[in-house]
Formats: sequence, structure tokens, C-alpha cells
Amino acid sequence: MKTEIKIIGADIVSRNLENVKQNIDKQLPVSVKDATLFMQNEVKASIAGQRNEETSVDTGRFLNSVDVGTLSKNEAKVFTDLEYAKFLEYGTSKLSPRKHFQNSVFRNKDKIKDEFNNSIKQIIK
Repeated sequence: MKTEIKIIGADIVSRNLENVKQNIDKQLPVSVKDATLFMQNEVKASIAGQRNEETSVDTGRFLNSVDVGTLSKNEAKVFTDLEYAKFLEYGTSKLSPRKHFQNSVFRNKDKIKDEFNNSIKQIIK
């Protein structure tokens, strides 16, 4: 007894999956950029005292130093190159930590994850 199985439409499914992959590959850098700019604004709002952390604005130098950078096609960072920023973030023996970067990430990680998921869901539809 010989059994034969025919798969009909596999080539169409394969092409559709490849199109979805290509569209996700196009959208991912855009989503990374959007998330990075959002986080930059959140860190700045934290520094300015618009979130739970203590205000860290005296001259505005720290606030204006928060920048974004691209690490790779799908990876970016929010950072400052000010030497004293680490003392504000982590504290010293005389200064309590303000954790503008850490707390901003913690507060927004689910929102960013949801935005990425929604953007992929839109492509898959």
C-alpha cells in the first residue's frame, strides 16, 4: 500500500512568510529609532523633575547632554557623556542616587515591548 501526500499552496505560504520577514526587517530599525527617541524624552523628563525622581537641573547641562546613538541596524542607546552623570545616577556618599536612566527604562519597558509587538502584528495582518 502506497500513501501519497500532496501539499497544495506551500509555495504561496513560503512567499508570504518571506514577505512578512522582509517587512519586519524594514520596520525594526524604525521601531528601534522611535523607542530610542521616546526613551530619550523620558530620561529628560525625569531629569527635569517631571517623573518620580528628584530634579537634577541646575544649569541644564545634564538635561541637554542626554543623546541617542546607533549601535547597529537594530540597536541604539540613550546616553550622556558627562563625567558627573554617573554620580547623579548612582549617588555618592553625600548624594542619593537619582537613577534617571534606570528608572525610565524600568517604568517604560512594557510600553516599549507592547509598541514593538503591535508594530509586528500590523505587519503580520
